[in-house]
Amino acid sequence: MSSDTPSLIPESAPSIAKAARFTPRLIALYLTLLAVLAGSLYGIFHYTKELSVATDISNKRINLAGRQRALSQRMTKALLAYERDVAANAPSEAALGELKKFSGVFNSVLTGFDRGAKVPGTDGKEFFLPAVADNEERRIVQDALALWLPLYDRLQQVAGGKASEAERVAAIEMARGRNVQIFDLMNELTNRTEVTARAAMSAASGPRNILIGVATISFFLIPGVYLFHRSARQRKRAKDALATLETTFSQLNTQTSALTAAKAESDLIMDTVQEGLMLVDENGVIGDQHSKELVAIFRQEEIAGISLYGIFQRLLSEKMYNTTKDYFALLFDATRKEKTVLKVNPLTDIEVNFPNPTGGFLTRYLGFSFRRIVEEGKVTRLFVAVRDVTPQVELERKLREAEKTKERQFQILLGIMHVDTEDLEQFVTLAQQELETINSTLRAEDFAGGRQEILQERLQTVFRSAHNLKGNAALIGLDYFKKNAHEFETKLKELLDRPVLTGDDFLSIVVAQAGLRADLADLVDLRAKLGELRGVSPAAANGAPRGSSLGGQLRKLVEDTARDLEKSARIEVDEYALHAFAQGREDLVRDSLVQLCRNSLAHGVESPATRQAAGKEAAATLSIKAIAAPAPGVVGLVIRDDGNGIDLHKVKERAVKAGLLTDLPEPDSQQILNCLFEPGFSTTETADMYSGRGVGLDIVKAKVVDEAGGCLEVHTQPGGFCEFRLYLPLCA
Repeated sequence: MSSDTPSLIPESAPSIAKAARFTPRLIALYLTLLAVLAGSLYGIFHYTKELSVATDISNKRINLAGRQRALSQRMTKALLAYERDVAANAPSEAALGELKKFSGVFNSVLTGFDRGAKVPGTDGKEFFLPAVADNEERRIVQDALALWLPLYDRLQQVAGGKASEAERVAAIEMARGRNVQIFDLMNELTNRTEVTARAAMSAASGPRNILIGVATISFFLIPGVYLFHRSARQRKRAKDALATLETTFSQLNTQTSALTAAKAESDLIMDTVQEGLMLVDENGVIGDQHSKELVAIFRQEEIAGISLYGIFQRLLSEKMYNTTKDYFALLFDATRKEKTVLKVNPLTDIEVNFPNPTGGFLTRYLGFSFRRIVEEGKVTRLFVAVRDVTPQVELERKLREAEKTKERQFQILLGIMHVDTEDLEQFVTLAQQELETINSTLRAEDFAGGRQEILQERLQTVFRSAHNLKGNAALIGLDYFKKNAHEFETKLKELLDRPVLTGDDFLSIVVAQAGLRADLADLVDLRAKLGELRGVSPAAANGAPRGSSLGGQLRKLVEDTARDLEKSARIEVDEYALHAFAQGREDLVRDSLVQLCRNSLAHGVESPATRQAAGKEAAATLSIKAIAAPAPGVVGLVIRDDGNGIDLHKVKERAVKAGLLTDLPEPDSQQILNCLFEPGFSTTETADMYSGRGVGLDIVKAKVVDEAGGCLEVHTQPGGFCEFRLYLPLCA
């Protein structure tokens, strides 16, 4: 074919030829690369968007978790500021507003973490906070909610401005007990959120990076400006994402600085709070952070790192120290319910004694309260609050003493309202005399000598005065004085039964007689006030006609005593004979007859059933009448009961046992009966209000024989009667 021959191939043949080199396989490969490039670009776009969204949400979650830590501190600060304002009588609406605002934001965000909700962001705009999906984050949020929700309810009561003092105190106590735990949980949440944020961004950036590599390879295989432009845009987005992440970490640093400032504020609170606050581990070691007040309470400069047990061992008794250690073991036992353990707190107001620099000890009262800090199901530390409650304890003690005084005076007042004015005057006079006898006996020079026989003699003198005081109180129905005199007798009896006495043994007696004097002083004061109410002054009462007669008083005494002893008895009194016998010696006769009537009812008169079984009337009869004198210048009186008489064999047996008849191998009946008048002698096994003291007939002998120079005779018939005959010389 010559060159002149027209070519059958058009001029575009070279292009076609080039195109022809794109075989179907190459075209398929090229299309595949284009598809891979397109798919890679789509994947890069998708994962970049996910990364951007994840980064944005993660940043906001981290910011919110960090803010929660700061809010937990600011709420406590606002609550304490409001409490200080209330204490200063200047309640601040600003503090309440802050408390309401911070607690509301804290509750909204914590609820959002739990269930997902719209929440206010750190930039002031609302956004939807998804619920936490990570198991560890969910545990932290659930633990925080368990602590927060009860506290939130308390804070809402206070924020409303209508909380009572008790509700405010309860809110503060709960805030103090839970603030540290909530702060720790929010710190954990912040740290965990950062971990999950990095994981989320890593999950999104991993596939994206792979696709970027694929797209890059495709880029080098498939030239084109568009692909280069798209790749540049993707790199720009990646740079923007990294810049955003750097900004987030910068914000976190800013928040960390804010937390540092918040900690400084917390330290300021710990320096100014009026309670001793500390953390104690299971070994009793006090943590590094504690309130300044703790140093003042324990009077010890170095507190951190020392053992609280060591402080307790120095301040408490051994018994209380052991109880305290056992209680701490219960507090650290996670199997024990905290509420149950806190109910048996033995350290609510314990007495402690600090060394006094000037000598001796300073007694204070401290109150401890506890809250557990639980980590992974184990009680790792205790939050301990200590208060010096000395003023409250002393005030309560004074109030109790005042109440006791009022109660005592009220009982005395009730006792004297029914007593005749003259009878009451006589009792006051007698009581003053007997108490003076007791006082002078306890102050006697021989008392300090220490000889046993002298101490026993002095004690018997005091015993007789107390017993006579009790009998005369019973005579006119002063039950309060009768009871107290009986208790005084009990203390005396305990001393009398001791084989050896010392001067120190009488200290309790001195204190007890001081109590009787105080009772008598109250009686005199109340008598005067009662006289004013009745329109009768004590001075006028002294000149008033005699109220009830001695016979009438004895009838009332017999009636009351028989009722107390569950017996039945009456007394017949020859008033004329009694008047003639007692003339000039009214007090002596009254004291003697009181003791003899009580003696007959306690020892001689049988129960109604026993009397009826013996063919007697159920009610016994006592009688007082004149008796012929054995000699001129002497008057006589006899008191007789128709009871069971005196068991001479029993009296002899008791007397021998007491060492009273050792010099008389064959004593006659009179010698046996004489033992009845010995101090401390009684035929009753156990002592009560009416018998067993061995002092009643001793008083009669002291009055009739020793004091008045008279004579006593005892006549008895077993199962029939017993009578005491009293003979006194006529008064000059």
